Amino acid sequence: MNNRKIPRAQNAVPKLCSYSFLSLIIVAYAFLALEGELRLAIPLLVGITATMTIVLAGMLYHGERGGIAWPPYVILAVALLLRLMFLFSPPQLSDDIYRYQ
Repeated sequence: MNNRKIPRAQNAVPKLCSYSFLSLIIVAYAFLALEGELRLAIPLLVGITATMTIVLAGMLYHGERGGIAWPPYVILAVALLLRLMFLFSPPQLSDDIYRYQ
């Protein structure tokens, strides 16, 4: 078996890519959060959803190969940030929520 260590420069590339993926996710959700009425922006919604699917598939691929490893606090912080973006916006794609008030 070959027990050579990976140099730091090679180890930094997957980490940079993983944080680039993370930044792309946050920017994509920010575009959706800033959109006034999502019902009128269906092409934007479909495009961002397709982009997110591709990015998440890439992250899953690199994660399975051992290239991406995030600590749990990073995952929780990103999840909280993505939810906070939509906290003060009204429900946009379904009016069902008003039926139960």
